[in-house]
Amino acid sequence: MNRDDNRNRVFDANRAGLALITEIISALRAQYIYTSAVKIKELIVHLQAMMEELGEGIWETVSVDELFPILDAIVLAQQRNDWIFLADILEGDLRSFLQRFQMEVMERYEIVRPDYFSKNLEILRCKNEKLYRVLCGNKQAYPLEYTLIPAVNGELTMYYHKEGVGEIYLHSMIDPAAAAKEFIREWYLPEKKEYCILGFGLGYHVFELLGMSKAVSVIVLERDIEAIVLAMQFFDWSEFLETERLQIKYESKVNMLLKAVTENSMLLVHYPFLQCMKSGEEKEALENYFISANSIREQKRDMDNNFFLLQNMGLEEGSSIISKIRDKILVIVAAGPSLERELGVLREVQRNEDILILSVGTVAEKLIENEIYPSFILITDAWEDMYKQVENIKEKNIPLLLLSTASARAAKEYVGPCCVLYQEGYEPAEKVAKENNYTLFSTGGSVATLAIDIGLRMKARRIIMCGVDLAYSDCKLHAFEEAGEMPLDAVGARETDGVGGRKVKTGRNLDIYRKWIEKRILNQSDVKIYNASYGARIEGTKEMGLLEAISD
Repeated sequence: MNRDDNRNRVFDANRAGLALITEIISALRAQYIYTSAVKIKELIVHLQAMMEELGEGIWETVSVDELFPILDAIVLAQQRNDWIFLADILEGDLRSFLQRFQMEVMERYEIVRPDYFSKNLEILRCKNEKLYRVLCGNKQAYPLEYTLIPAVNGELTMYYHKEGVGEIYLHSMIDPAAAAKEFIREWYLPEKKEYCILGFGLGYHVFELLGMSKAVSVIVLERDIEAIVLAMQFFDWSEFLETERLQIKYESKVNMLLKAVTENSMLLVHYPFLQCMKSGEEKEALENYFISANSIREQKRDMDNNFFLLQNMGLEEGSSIISKIRDKILVIVAAGPSLERELGVLREVQRNEDILILSVGTVAEKLIENEIYPSFILITDAWEDMYKQVENIKEKNIPLLLLSTASARAAKEYVGPCCVLYQEGYEPAEKVAKENNYTLFSTGGSVATLAIDIGLRMKARRIIMCGVDLAYSDCKLHAFEEAGEMPLDAVGARETDGVGGRKVKTGRNLDIYRKWIEKRILNQSDVKIYNASYGARIEGTKEMGLLEAISD
């Protein structure tokens, strides 16, 4: 074996060793001892190849003498069956050592990587002739937007150069495969067998998903032929393409790609794919989907816990409490910056028995400080800390409305009456509502959107939105904040029509809520709906100040 081949052998062995270390650490943390023992034996083989290389040359950043105490510690941990200590040694010492060695190998020598393009293309010639023909003419077309670079562990990663933004990395710079595994582990569902993944990149996440189960099939949706070329060149997909567990759809228009998504398939969005897209309606729609899907997934555990706890508290279902909304003027008070302009009016109109005030939890305490006493307070978020919105409220006559998955601690801390509202789209809530003939509410993703649904379902005579800005009014996100520079939430903000015809900045979440409200109130001709906020324009509402809206 010549010297260059040996360098490549050591590089490959070290790369495989780093991957094994990650797997062993994960197995040890999960207390999978047998799996760990098997993989440690594999790791030793890779370490031997590396130690031979260390003994043959002078290296600037690593020394074989540095490795010996690490190996001694690993042996000692195994003898003691101390799996926690073993995982720490692998993570804190051995992985760091191998990463430094790998980086020096890459700096000193040219690493020859296998090219799988022809092999993959040959399979595609039979399985996907249309894509085969496109790829045949594009193998050398790619290095304009994408730049390939080695990650710390030696695997390839890449970034996309986006004009006006700079470099957007499609995979981890440290360990692309491990990062992809984390992504897939969180989103994989054993009961789901068909997946559509929007965005190929180099394919690490696709590879990991296919590895979760031999019953899984994946359709990759990609609008950039350059990304497909790179993935075909540096990964061997032949087995998956041959068995048709992997299919690749290429279209320049994302809406055409999404036609591949069926009722039986689960859509996963590789977020860098979105980041590389140009601004427009397609990107906006995908961002909306991504945000909604992620929000549900991130809060699911908290939602389940809260639902269990609230059910065991025996709280009353809220329909009878909020039934008094019928034929009344319902003023929905949210936390938008323009709320501050209407505090004086709110203080006066609350005396009118024909008016009910539904306050979101965020501003309930501030309203009471300003001698404004809501008819109801509404909390929807699952985060435990939501209790802080009501823990200092001492009024005992204001009902607290809690979504069935909202912070259960809020119910424990609140001194007044509490009741539960059940929502569509959450199976346990739908089951309880069906069994007890409870009203189901549409949440829309935010506390303000649920408040509007409550007003419509309870047949308010008039709904007036106050502080429902859905925009960064006065360079603020919430009322009672100091005005100043645009908040961090506004990074990458969208522009939309504002009240009065001006343009305003809004965030992606806020824009989703605005569109939901517009859809929800469409054709609600029996309810007059007013926007007494000074943020984003909401189609289907009448724009005027709070006092005017009440007397209109």
